[in-house]
Amino acid sequence: MGELGWQTQKRIHELRAWAGSKVLERYGVYEASQFLRHKDVRTTQKYYLRYIQMKGLKVEMPG
Repeated sequence: MGELGWQTQKRIHELRAWAGSKVLERYGVYEASQFLRHKDVRTTQKYYLRYIQMKGLKVEMPG
């Protein structure tokens, strides 16, 4: 992955975050949370929205 230009040290975790953000973008935060195997959807919201936010997309947050 470093050869592809990824600069972060934790490249596998970054890839996981990117994949989770793609699920979030298409199916929503609950599905992304399940995909990432988080016990609490707030973990997904707190740590995995950066790619969505970078794109300027709005994500509906649960109440």
